[in-house]
Amino acid sequence: MLYLRKPMALWTVVVWVSVAILLTPLSSFLLGWGIFRGDQMIIGNLELIEWILTPAGAVYGVLVIVLAIISSVVHFAGLFYMITDDLEGSSPSVRYTVVKIIKHLPVIIRLCLAVAVMGISLILPLLAGLWGIYSIFLGEFDINYYLSVQPAEWQIALMAALIWGGCWLFAVLFISGKSLAALPAYLSGYRPVNKAIQQSWRLARNRSGRLLRLMLGSIGVWMLIRLVANLMFFLTASFVMDQIADFSTSLRPTILVTGIILIASFILDSVIVFFGFCFISTVLTKFYYEHTRLHLEAPSVPGITELPGRILTRTIPWLRPVRLIPILIILGAGSFTVSGFMLDRIPDAESVMISAHRAGPPSSPENTLSALEKTIESGADYSEIDAQLTRDSVVVLVHDVDLMRVAGNPRRIAQSDYADIRNIVQRPDDKTPPRMRRIATLGEFLDRAHQNISLMIELKYYGWDPLLAERVVQEVRERNMENEVVIMSLNLRALEQVRNLAPEIVTGYVASVVVGDVSRLPVQFVAIAHQAITLDLIRSLKTRDIELYVWTVNRAERMADMMERGVDGIITDHPSLGVQVRNEFRDLSAAERLMLRFRKFLVEMK
Repeated sequence: MLYLRKPMALWTVVVWVSVAILLTPLSSFLLGWGIFRGDQMIIGNLELIEWILTPAGAVYGVLVIVLAIISSVVHFAGLFYMITDDLEGSSPSVRYTVVKIIKHLPVIIRLCLAVAVMGISLILPLLAGLWGIYSIFLGEFDINYYLSVQPAEWQIALMAALIWGGCWLFAVLFISGKSLAALPAYLSGYRPVNKAIQQSWRLARNRSGRLLRLMLGSIGVWMLIRLVANLMFFLTASFVMDQIADFSTSLRPTILVTGIILIASFILDSVIVFFGFCFISTVLTKFYYEHTRLHLEAPSVPGITELPGRILTRTIPWLRPVRLIPILIILGAGSFTVSGFMLDRIPDAESVMISAHRAGPPSSPENTLSALEKTIESGADYSEIDAQLTRDSVVVLVHDVDLMRVAGNPRRIAQSDYADIRNIVQRPDDKTPPRMRRIATLGEFLDRAHQNISLMIELKYYGWDPLLAERVVQEVRERNMENEVVIMSLNLRALEQVRNLAPEIVTGYVASVVVGDVSRLPVQFVAIAHQAITLDLIRSLKTRDIELYVWTVNRAERMADMMERGVDGIITDHPSLGVQVRNEFRDLSAAERLMLRFRKFLVEMK
């Protein structure tokens, strides 16, 4: 790697630039191509799951996987050709490598497709086994019951899943150990893929365990180095920023140092990724040639004591003023550009709406009048509730398909009349009267919330029922509360129905996983899991005047981070904490918000 560092580095840059220019736009084009999605708007959750199970969705999934691994395979192929050229006595050249890659690109693409198909073939048995375990042990009640109560069936299912996962992992490692050398074998001329795999299994005979140890050890060392480097960078950067904060309250030094640290972190991470990938590629290539004449003719590896001297010899020339000063100037100019870009995107001190998840905070039972009372007292803007229909078409507020988790009762909402469940008292006991903790109706919530708090009504579907949206809209209109509620759902068809019934009511889409352009949705807001939030997503929604709510955010630092990113609302189990953090966030200066963003960046690095 030391000997080939220059062509390897240049080839890595070529691959990264090519991916940015070619593959990224191609992936976006495929995502929006009508031949795959037809008339469907594929955004997330139910629609995404239903679509991916169709033939078109499966084909698209394979293509996305192929595009994702093409860059890695092409990257490895270039390194493989360079190492092979060097072992054969030729001078490695990026230009010749590019010519070889272009010449063999159709072959490489076929290889990528084969790798993707084999990968999916390996994953399918795991998923099928886990689905079978779920169906056998956890199919009787709502999954939330098993997650929260963790009964004996949950423990048995977890043990069965661990055993099945362990067996699957053993099989995958065995197959991988035998097949890893198929990639260099294919590139060296063993084609088609089945011949390369046969060659790999011949080479790996009695040596697959060693190859696995080499590869896993290399990956482990790579990850450890990356972790230690990022941790050291985090501690150093935190110390520098603390010193600046003690030295000056001006925003200019903070901006300058922030930009320098961001650029330095990018360079550090890129260098570690480069060396890690090149090292693993070299290990695999050398293993492939271990019992050939090329291995015997390979240059000797420098001893561990020689490495510091070689590294120092190559580093000292870069510390001379003639080279160091231009680097510092470029770094400083870049820092102003980066930090100025950040400063322009610091959100204003706008109000962030706070919504109480499932009506209100613990220890009150969820979706009950008791929880609603505490939310009103907290000063939150919304109480988020879950609406379902009973068998006799009464809108009740329950999250799960049944009452096992919230009341220890196996009754399913859709199979019960309201009279059968109206007197069931939910748990836990928060010492309020039982009538405040029983199964509540939407009408009761609307009457109590009127002019006290707005309601965020989520339509819950466990099987499509067009009557649910009709009944919810009817009850809202009977009380003239169209301006005091918003309606949201995981189901796009339900939102379309609400728009047709009551276009004056604000609607929103709920998602835990999103793909594509969410801003194309015909809604006024979206509610997305906070783990899926990105700055690009926030900007795209703001350009369409679509509000963004994040769920479920329960920690103060996470709330502050979401507010700093510019979200419009936060759904939380702790509305009082949300109101407190919002009030404190309003009082932060621009410099303090920049520090908040920078610290978030450091935490993500760590």
